This record gives sequence, C-alpha cells and structure tokens, in this order.
Amino acid sequence: MPHLFVAVSGHGYGHFAQVAPLLNLLAERLPDLRLTLQTTVPEAVLRQRLRPDFTLLPEPADVTVAMHGPTEIDWPRTIEAHLAFHHRWPQRVARAAERLAALAPDLVLADVPYLPLAAAQHAGLPNAALCSLNWADILAHHPPARQALAGPLRAMREAYAEADAFLLPAPAMPMDWLPNRVPVGPIALTGRRRRGELREALGLGDETRVILASLGGIPGGGRPRHWPRRPGWHWLLPPDWVASDRPDQHGWDCLDWPFIDLLHACDLLITKPGYGSFVEAACAGVPVLYAERHGWAETPWLETWLCRHQPCKALPLQRLLSGDIEPAVGRLLAAPSRPAIAPTGVIEASDWLAARLAG
Repeated sequence: MPHLFVAVSGHGYGHFAQVAPLLNLLAERLPDLRLTLQTTVPEAVLRQRLRPDFTLLPEPADVTVAMHGPTEIDWPRTIEAHLAFHHRWPQRVARAAERLAALAPDLVLADVPYLPLAAAQHAGLPNAALCSLNWADILAHHPPARQALAGPLRAMREAYAEADAFLLPAPAMPMDWLPNRVPVGPIALTGRRRRGELREALGLGDETRVILASLGGIPGGGRPRHWPRRPGWHWLLPPDWVASDRPDQHGWDCLDWPFIDLLHACDLLITKPGYGSFVEAACAGVPVLYAERHGWAETPWLETWLCRHQPCKALPLQRLLSGDIEPAVGRLLAAPSRPAIAPTGVIEASDWLAARLAG
C-alpha cells in the first residue's frame, strides 16, 4: 500500500486547489493509496474537493506570508515570523525528520512548504515539490525582506533545489535557478456544465448573465455592497456580501453546489490574481475581472498567461470593492467567447508521482 504524505500551504486555498485534482486522479490510478495531509486548510474545504479518504494533520506546514486582506502583504509581520521560524533551524528540521520517519511515507509532496522537504531529505525519504511559485522567490521580490532574511532564503532554496523534482504547473514563475525543474501543463479541477440548471434553481431566465465573485480564502479587504443593478445581470456572492434589499443577488449557500460547478455555470468571475482562480476560469472558459495585486512576484506570469486564454481586466481593489465596475463587467460579458483549455498538467504530474509510488 503506497503512502503519500502531502504538505499543503495554508496561505489561502489556492495551493490545495492546485494539488486536489492531482490527488483525485492519483487515487484512481492507485486504489490502495494511503494519503496523509498536513495543512490548516479547513477539513470541510478539503473534503469538498478531494474524493479519496485521507488522514489529516491539521497544523501548519509552513509560516507563509502575513497579509493585509486578500492582496497586500504585511511585510513587517512576515519578516518577523520567518526569522522566528528559522531560529535553531537545524533542530527544527531534525524534529520534523524524526516525525516523518515515524510515519514512513513512500513519498513526501509539498505545495509548497519547504520544511517538509528539508525534513524528508534529512530522513532520506523521496520528496518532491509541486507549485507555480516558491516562497523564496516571493519573499526575495521585496528588497527589505531579501536583506533581512538572507539566511532563511538560503535554507529555502536549498530545500527546493535538493528535492527529487520540482513540478512546475503552467503558468509558473520561471524559477530558472532550480536544477530539478519538471514543467507540466496547467492543473485545475473541472466542474460539471450546469448552466441551465443554475438559472432554474435561482429562478432566472435562460439569457440572464450570472456573475460569480470570490476573493479567495484570505479574509479582509472589505465587503462590497454596491454592485451595479442592471436588467439581465445576477450576482452570486459570498453569503456575507449579499444585500437584503437586492433580489438580483444570491449567496453561494443558497445552493449546495461545489464552487467549481458554480464557476462552470456562470458568465464572469470576479476575483484576485491567484493560480487556482485564474486557471480554473480558463479551464471553464469564463472571463475574469480581477483586483490588481502589486508586490506579489507571481502576478505578471499569471496575468500574461490568463490574457492569452480568456478575456480579462484588472481594476484597483478599492474600485472593485466600491462597485464602480459596470463598464468593465459590460465589456467582458460582451467579449467574444474563447474555448476552454485542458488541464493537461493533472495527467502529466500524476504520471510522475505514480511512477515514483509504484516503484
């Protein structure tokens, strides 16, 4: 019975969205797969997207990045947290290695915490990273962090570079410094096409355009209340964003649907830059209106890729939250449709992992 240990960053839900479709396919190919997950992503979110059973260790696998809301990094807290995390780093790695050795996985996979990779290498366990980014490049993008965290950054890069492979799903940051890069295609969960069913469930006409909004799994940033009122538009929102006097709004909780099915049934996604939201929208054939996200090193690669595949538009976060978005929404809804793309990286990455686990 092959045992896969998966460490998933709790920085929002995007890292889990990236790894979930891969684990679903891997479990189909290896029916006796034993799966252990270490993450702070809520168990309800995990079970909504993950089909195989798993053992959960509900604890952080990394220190990640502190945020002011969904788009702005809190750099002082981030630097302080990483300095504390790396105090007595060799001892931390040794303790994590001892714990991993007791679990005896056949492979350690990280998306993309580096401590489990360093621990696996210390314990002599096969290990691999999978992600469109790495924390070393995200932190080094900010000059004060690059200077203050010189030692921790070296440890991060060492853990990533010494993994058996670093699988890079498109669109990934270049990471040319990694000697173990294994590029694969896009990775995304795909949903069922339920466009007519959604409109029937909400009591809407067939021609009503449904606009889905989500700023991801990081709280803060404000709660928009002033979405444009326009005949033929309907808003599908987080429950706490819905205004009681707006019959043209529904919260997600009015339907017991997976979010990915809502995305495949809507006409436009409003979100922030992130691998999961951008790639899932492109694989659903849905245009995207998104908040600008300056200072996040991954953003240019995500934006360039999305613009090649779907109509999209960036707006300042505060303008988006103010509801001053009617012209942008109108243009995106009127844009010629483009075909959905295929998440080919799911098969490619699962091939690599299945071969290691079978071996």
